[in-house]
Amino acid sequence: MAAKVPSVKLNTGASMPLLGLGTYRSHDDAAVDAVRYALDVGYRHLDCAQFYANEQQVGEGLRDKLADGTVKREDLFIVSKLWNTHHRKELVVPTLKKTLAALDLQYLDLYLIHWPMAYKEGDEFFPKDATGKIVPGTEDYVDTWRAMEECVQLGLTKAIGVSNFNKRQLERIMAASTTVPAVNQVESHPYLTQSKLLDFCTSKGIVITAYSPLGSPGSRDWTLNVPHLTENPKILAIAEKHGKSACQVLIKFQVQRGVVCIPKSTQKERIKSNFEIFDFELSQEEMEALLALDCNGRLVTLPLVAAAIHVLAVNDQAQTDRDSYGVEPGPSRIAGGYPHQSATLGVFGRMELEFGSEMEDKTTSSKSSKKQHGHSKSHKDDRSKSTSNNSTTRSTSSNATLPPVENKTSYMVLIVCALCCGLLNMLHTSTLFENDRHFSHLSDLEREMTFRTEMGFYYWHYKTLVEADTLLNGLASLVHNNITEYPSVINSLHRFNVMPEVVMAALYKSFRGLSRWAQLDLEQCYKVTRGPRLPPVWSCDGLGVPANFYVMCAWVMAGFTASLVFLSGALLSRNLTGGVIAALFFFFNHGEATRVMWAPPLRETFSFPFSLLVNLIVTQTLRKPRAHYIQALWIAVATYCYLVSWQFSQYTLMITVMLVYFFHTIELIRPLPMLLVLMGSMFGFANCLVSMFANRMLMTSHLAGCLVAIFLMYVALENVFNWIPSPMNKSIQTVFIILSTIAAKMELSNFLGMEEDSHVFNILKSKFSNYSDFHTLLYTCSSEFDFIPRSTIAKLSNSFLLPTAFLIVGAVGRHLFKTCTSNLKQSLKNQTDILPYVWKGIDPGVIYNIIMLIVYCVLATFIMRLKLFMTPQLCIVASLVTTELYFKVLHKKHLYYCALALLLALMSVPGYKNIMEQRATHGEYLNTDLEELLHWVQTETAPNSVFGGSMPTMANLMLSTGRPIVNHPHYETKEIRRRTKIIYSVFSRQSPDTVYEALLQLRVNYIVLDEVQCFRRSRKGCGMVDLWDVEEPNNKNKPALCPKLYNESPAPFHRVFVNDGFAVLQVPSKFVQIKTPKTLQS
Repeated sequence: MAAKVPSVKLNTGASMPLLGLGTYRSHDDAAVDAVRYALDVGYRHLDCAQFYANEQQVGEGLRDKLADGTVKREDLFIVSKLWNTHHRKELVVPTLKKTLAALDLQYLDLYLIHWPMAYKEGDEFFPKDATGKIVPGTEDYVDTWRAMEECVQLGLTKAIGVSNFNKRQLERIMAASTTVPAVNQVESHPYLTQSKLLDFCTSKGIVITAYSPLGSPGSRDWTLNVPHLTENPKILAIAEKHGKSACQVLIKFQVQRGVVCIPKSTQKERIKSNFEIFDFELSQEEMEALLALDCNGRLVTLPLVAAAIHVLAVNDQAQTDRDSYGVEPGPSRIAGGYPHQSATLGVFGRMELEFGSEMEDKTTSSKSSKKQHGHSKSHKDDRSKSTSNNSTTRSTSSNATLPPVENKTSYMVLIVCALCCGLLNMLHTSTLFENDRHFSHLSDLEREMTFRTEMGFYYWHYKTLVEADTLLNGLASLVHNNITEYPSVINSLHRFNVMPEVVMAALYKSFRGLSRWAQLDLEQCYKVTRGPRLPPVWSCDGLGVPANFYVMCAWVMAGFTASLVFLSGALLSRNLTGGVIAALFFFFNHGEATRVMWAPPLRETFSFPFSLLVNLIVTQTLRKPRAHYIQALWIAVATYCYLVSWQFSQYTLMITVMLVYFFHTIELIRPLPMLLVLMGSMFGFANCLVSMFANRMLMTSHLAGCLVAIFLMYVALENVFNWIPSPMNKSIQTVFIILSTIAAKMELSNFLGMEEDSHVFNILKSKFSNYSDFHTLLYTCSSEFDFIPRSTIAKLSNSFLLPTAFLIVGAVGRHLFKTCTSNLKQSLKNQTDILPYVWKGIDPGVIYNIIMLIVYCVLATFIMRLKLFMTPQLCIVASLVTTELYFKVLHKKHLYYCALALLLALMSVPGYKNIMEQRATHGEYLNTDLEELLHWVQTETAPNSVFGGSMPTMANLMLSTGRPIVNHPHYETKEIRRRTKIIYSVFSRQSPDTVYEALLQLRVNYIVLDEVQCFRRSRKGCGMVDLWDVEEPNNKNKPALCPKLYNESPAPFHRVFVNDGFAVLQVPSKFVQIKTPKTLQS
């Protein structure tokens, strides 16, 4: 009894035998006899083709064996292929019917597009012109594929696939249709293993079939510089070891790695021998030895569409389309196997810049070109009727947005333009910063004083590391830090997002060490004369100064931001013009897009570029996911850098992950991109937890809850929800994810006893209601947390950024509605599944960026500080104004240039004005009151004296004097909020004794009063005493305590320092008399 051939599952659910009989070059009675004998031996898979011109003979052999009961039709797997002269979609169904008639079958099990190019229609397989060259056709294989889908719907074939397609061509088909090819049949043998293509197809659920698995032993024109496969010593040695022939080893090699194999023969002994491969196994070492023989030795080519050469020469648009029929680039591919071998593939056309394309641009040697007889390849003119924006390659023959260029050149231009944008922004921001405060001429103390509030708080960590003997000693002092929240000892690396400072300190120490070794002078010092109350100081400039190195790192990150805005715009719009538009809008709205030039050490300076990078990588992943670790790794790295730099990042990352999963839920994307984003985010999150010593706020964050919820949903619950009818299951699934995210976050918080982010909900509550409390008002009274001002809306409108963005959102929405409506009607007409067919032609990358823009706009509306997310995203989305898919006017060259010129003119006038206004800002930093305070603290108090006061002042005091403090501007934990409230009781209406008792709990020696907070208010209801009136309404009629402390020094406090801006009160212990400082200023 014949051995049963193992099979592989197709994505249709059908089983395809791993071994079949190839019928190429089988003719007349030999073909009939070969089919009869093969079926007797045990073959159940026959590979046929219209081009083989033997389907009637194959059909005769099939008919005989079906008639005598040797086989049943349901046991057979019959394959045929559509030839190049029949690619016009109106010809596909009739051609398949002719094939079925010739084979005498009712249906095929698999029907393939033979090659990814068309020839001129006609009866000849190779139509030629007057010069004897092949005449090309104009049909796009994407249109042919749609006709193939119709064959399935008509029941003429159970599955469809392709042959000789490369990765790019497969991606085009998958992007433009809802049917993934079941099979890709390509040449494969140990000299051409197709490993990369096999990995790609496997990731997409596409089965690979190998033709010429024996290396075409019948070919008379072997020109590879290696022995024939059946004569290769290594293959022969393996065959001898197993007592098999070289041919059997070659077939087993394919079958064992899951590749369908179709060796051809008309000789009975070889047909039988090729079948006898199921009684032995190749070892892992033997498989690796066979794979190691890969030399990209191609044996099968196809005649060149020679007319393309003339067209390309006229248009001067020659492009290289490597791997044209599913092979990897490499050394010479030798012709053989097809007649008229004058050259290979060539279908002409122009190609738009496709950044991130998988095409490789390797050129073959001139010797190889000669062997291939003028091998000239070009890109397919993809002027498809499809409106799919997911297509990997899109035509620009009617798009004026870009000149056609070489792929490598486009990358170089892209990188150079991005670097130029980055350098321009570095120079611009550094100039604005210098103009604003004359930073280069300030003393070290004054430079530190410019870093107010949280800027000084974070800079202190950098200063601590820089001034330590070694970086490790500095890290040890931060890990055991009792300066920031005295008397508690905290781990700063665990509590705060100070990893940027750690990296910069390490870079600075390395830079200084290298400069000393090279004997480079990196500092230039000079004396600076100041006002009458202050003595002259020495000021040093250059990268050798720690503060200068720090702000230079901030300028580098600012440059990185501008580069990413340009890259994001170029990649989103798929052309350089879009990147230029995004960059120009960024510079013209610079003041609304960033504040790094005014506050370099803020967290968004170092984290926001990674937010852009995350969105950029996610966009590309949604468009072109790869079943490879590299995309997930990029997401992980960007996620880690973003999370470790800023606590707020968890919220935008949560939105990103949930949005991508929502796309997966509604089947806008396949599972692969969702899994890449999910796994990358989880890996980056885990690494951030490790580097931040298991930060409990991060462990109990909404992002953590979201990742847990989505992971459990995908692993355990998705199949359960799929039992619910669609689209109800999609809605339930979305709601479930949101609720489970909240539940997971609450459970994690309860388990770890965390209430650190409760203030976030109170801030949001205050935006939608009259709710207020002390901690909430501390945030909302700050302009950064107020509603977005009308001035911002006016500026963005005057520069035409908002109108352009609104136009694009409307155009994308219109395209989305029209496309989905059309797809829905077609789906109902064809009675196919609505999802994912309804999303056909929709670019998930564009939809992702539009939704993120809407989210950022909502956030910025309620919290003005978050306009730093909104404005750059507006610039990126504005790049879509150059995309022809949403603006049909771009199809016409003259209208395109007119529209572009008009837009540039409209945005440039107010944009240039904005830039000039920024650069016209000039000043010089001077804060005599603060400098006097810091000098007094440094000289008149003990190094271990403990201070409390307003958060901005405490940051400066800790930075410049090194004195311990009990509260600071990082107002994110429950404990620091408790401490700050106690310190701020000096601004309440409580009695001095009550406040004194509270301060003693914190072991404070001195309390610093800020004149501004004592006597002024930023706006109505936002004075410090107003906050306490909300917290303690019963004390409203009592006098405020701070003016009394500032002016009178009531017992038990002792005023020890006062000037126009500050007063310092000593807080004596109940049990120990603290000596009055040496000097008392009044």
